[in-house]
Amino acid sequence: MIPLTVVLRSFNDAALLPRTLAALAAQRGVTIQLHVCESASTDNSQAILDAHGYARCTRLTQASYWSSAVLNAACQAADTELIAFVNSDAILLSEEVLLRLCESVLADGQIAGAFARQEPRVNAAPLTRLELHLAFACRERLGADAQRLSLVCSVIRRSVWLDTRFDERLTYAEDWTWSRDIEARGLRTVYVPAVAVEHSHDYTLHQAWRRAWGDAAAMAYRQHAPPKSWLRCVLFTWPRRCLSWSRLAIRQGLLPHLWHLPGWLWPRLDGAWQGARAGWQASHGPNPTARQPMPPAR
Repeated sequence: MIPLTVVLRSFNDAALLPRTLAALAAQRGVTIQLHVCESASTDNSQAILDAHGYARCTRLTQASYWSSAVLNAACQAADTELIAFVNSDAILLSEEVLLRLCESVLADGQIAGAFARQEPRVNAAPLTRLELHLAFACRERLGADAQRLSLVCSVIRRSVWLDTRFDERLTYAEDWTWSRDIEARGLRTVYVPAVAVEHSHDYTLHQAWRRAWGDAAAMAYRQHAPPKSWLRCVLFTWPRRCLSWSRLAIRQGLLPHLWHLPGWLWPRLDGAWQGARAGWQASHGPNPTARQPMPPAR
């Protein structure tokens, strides 16, 4: 049995928490110490967690939540070499998900972390299903990013974290930047497609814009070169992205939904460019900020 600390970040997921916790309890080959980071949920989440039980619970206020700081505090409190991160809405789809991730990390001393495949929920929107298919079933399309960590369901080495912590200037894309940081040390993270979790979000156009904005701002905050022009990153990329995604959508039997695709992609591209510009300016402008900027209200 592999000793494992599981860090569960929870916010208003009462509808899914019973399934998440039941899947965690069913895991084989690991002994779990559950550390809950509860972010002032306004639904029944805290009562569900209390009834299930945990080794530790950190109760946060919404105003105090900053993801990289929360992750670092949870890792600091852990007393196991392996630490798993499982989102409160990520449902493990087999009884050996965490075991296989642990084994993947322990298989090679150069591996600092491993992460699972994500599958859409049964009722996920067609374009959400397409997005996850591209992100995981076609992960090689991401190039250098293909093996970079996704914290939704993952395992890392605490000994690596002790020397390379999550960048507390960021509250988006902290997994991507951590992967970049450990790569600079000659280490790596690995994708384990053989195990999966159910995890997807049907974002509104505004939510998609904000998410793309935040991720891009975090990445650009750490970049050495400014983002390219809006024309190149958004206007010229948009038709090419529509065409390439349309081809895959047709192969996935989503032809009736293609008319939604241009409007669905636009806020993701525009949000990413706007966020990248804001992140770059925040860290490289005349008055650099101590933290990445947050998406504006729209």
